[in-house]
Amino acid sequence: MNNIFYIKILFLIFLTSMTFESFSKHIVGGEATYKLVSSDGVLDGFATYDFKFIIYRDAESGGADFDATGFFGVFLKNNLKWQFVRRIERPVENKNYIQNVDDPCVITPSNILYEKGEYNFRLTLKIIDAPYQITYQRCCRTNFIINILSPEATGATYYVEISPEAQLAKNTSPVFKSFPPAVLCANNFFNIDHSATDIDGDSLVYEFFNPLAGGGLNGSEVGQPQGSQYLCDGVQPLPDNCAPPFPLVVFKPPYSFTDPLQGNPLIRINALTGIISGQPQNLGQFVVGVMVKEYRKGVLIGTIQRDFQFNVTACTPAVSARVGNSTQLDLKLFRIFACGADTVLFINNSYDKAKILSVKWVFDVKGQKITSEEWDGLIPFPEPGNYTGKLILNEKLACSDSADIQVNIYPGIHASFDFSLDSCRQQPVNFINSSYSEAGPLKSVLWDFDDGTNSSDLNPQHSFEDPGQYDIKLIVEDENKCKDEQVSTIRYFPVPDNIEVAPSKYIGCAPVTIAFSNNTPFIDGTYSVKWDFGDGTSSTEMEPVHLYNVPGQYDIKVNIKSPTGCEITGDYSDWLLIKEGPEADFKIIPEDVTILNPVINIENNSTGGDYHFWEFGTGDISYEFEPGYTYADTGIYRILYIITSQNKCTDTLIKNVDISPDVILFYPNAFTPNGDGKNDEFFGKGAFIRYMVDFKLTVWDRWGGMVFETEDPLNYWNGRKFNSGDVLPQGVYVFNYAYRTPRGKYITDRGFITLIK
Repeated sequence: MNNIFYIKILFLIFLTSMTFESFSKHIVGGEATYKLVSSDGVLDGFATYDFKFIIYRDAESGGADFDATGFFGVFLKNNLKWQFVRRIERPVENKNYIQNVDDPCVITPSNILYEKGEYNFRLTLKIIDAPYQITYQRCCRTNFIINILSPEATGATYYVEISPEAQLAKNTSPVFKSFPPAVLCANNFFNIDHSATDIDGDSLVYEFFNPLAGGGLNGSEVGQPQGSQYLCDGVQPLPDNCAPPFPLVVFKPPYSFTDPLQGNPLIRINALTGIISGQPQNLGQFVVGVMVKEYRKGVLIGTIQRDFQFNVTACTPAVSARVGNSTQLDLKLFRIFACGADTVLFINNSYDKAKILSVKWVFDVKGQKITSEEWDGLIPFPEPGNYTGKLILNEKLACSDSADIQVNIYPGIHASFDFSLDSCRQQPVNFINSSYSEAGPLKSVLWDFDDGTNSSDLNPQHSFEDPGQYDIKLIVEDENKCKDEQVSTIRYFPVPDNIEVAPSKYIGCAPVTIAFSNNTPFIDGTYSVKWDFGDGTSSTEMEPVHLYNVPGQYDIKVNIKSPTGCEITGDYSDWLLIKEGPEADFKIIPEDVTILNPVINIENNSTGGDYHFWEFGTGDISYEFEPGYTYADTGIYRILYIITSQNKCTDTLIKNVDISPDVILFYPNAFTPNGDGKNDEFFGKGAFIRYMVDFKLTVWDRWGGMVFETEDPLNYWNGRKFNSGDVLPQGVYVFNYAYRTPRGKYITDRGFITLIK
């Protein structure tokens, strides 16, 4: 065949986390063969051959591509020394990605990709009594090989040798028949046919050989001398520089070329059949060399070599029998026990379901074979006892698997209980256990009361802290570890013996708003509540708020009803005494107050009060009925008024007064910008100008042209256009101004100014 199967890289992290130089870390194997094309020139002392070099690279790791042009050396052995004859340069061709040929019964990594490239050329060689060797060298191998030293800096040499015997015998080299498998599974025995075919019918003998190194990392990095990659320790050695013999790959003990994988049993190759067999145990990538020796009439006339990698991984079977509702006793042994069952459902957790084409459950039931071909097997059993069975997947198919099943059928166990309670009273609930086992006494009892508590008593008594609906679970177990459970629902909504509300007593002054609190224990939002406030109004809120406007003595009534219809009513006579209270009211005169006249007077419109208290927001107070007050500065002040009646009822009222900084602004009607220091500028005058915001002043000539503009109320116009150049002509000018007062009032106006020179 013309291809070699390339082993998938084992670890996905190797594929995703590493970066590689453009010249190295990509070689995963190769081989070389030759074919006699014409022997017509043998009598003339010449023969023509087609040579094929197949190189394999890792196409997923980001390593180098194939050499666009490969350099091949032709060497002749002369006086025990190899002599360089010529260099052949050929382009890579027939590039193909190697498809993963996975074992259908094993789940292997799926994102591995290898590529095959060929270099083909024809040579006519003179038939001589000396061997020819055709070579190709390239660095480097993949990084994660574990059985050789420094794989990331170790290259490979692939060659084919034509002996004098092969030349005279008109020989064509053998060709390997098939590829190795994608993955070897650790701790699994394997047999690989690694044999070759020979069109001449020669005898073939197989053995492991020590693969050859070749090249190095010289020239792989930026900054190294130009041409260094072509030296013998470079990534792409030229055959002109590097003649045989070539160095051997150095194996890392305990590995060797005759024992390249280790294993138990050890990995061996059959010399006559080419079958490689054994059971690998160590995970990783391994370099393996296989040599085929070619004999004709008992004489060795040539060899070919294949240098390749094996990957050993922990494989997952593609089809695996698994019983779900069971205890796994061993890799392929499951145990199920059932209690009081006349049929048992066997849950099929086998995988991969897409690759499972048939299912068969087989059980021996009292000497009778009972089967089912459903995915989940439902098997009848006549009585308690011990039974055996098997789950068979893909029976008589290549990817099959099975599991043994032990079935223990025990007598039945039955959980049952009842309870008693007074549905309207807050009392403990009595639970009565009526469970039993057909095998004898109960071994354990467990109650779950659905409130975070449990009990192991046979017949417990339980008090619930809160009303609600509870799912009570009873789990019982017997000596055979058979279990059963019962769940029953209790609606527990009693009403309390007493209703507790707040305030317990209240004396207040009308108008008054009272927030009622319902402190009755053991009720929640599922209970309905009705309040009667004693003034003809009511509420269904749990904790209502109510306004009493009219003085008087009031009775309160509260009714509580549970979701199950239990009721309790609380009557509270003369619960509230609402006294008549004063009503505070006053007016500030004047309503608009400025700092120019910061005096206010109070007009008191209150009713029902006898005592008066005022605080003006400055710390000053008064007890007068209608006080006056003078403010010293601008600002917004809070006036607090508290009125008190003889029955000690009070009312409070707060109002704000704004002492605003009243702005006064005026402009003159003429100015004389002649530089005499008198009336030379035009600007606004007045009071509190600094408090203005959004100020703008513009001045215009008689033709409508702007001559001055400012947003600063303290800025002035000097009679020049925008305050620059010569003084403008004498005459009347128009000015506009606008601003906002400190309280946001917008003011705008215009006027005339006469410029006099």
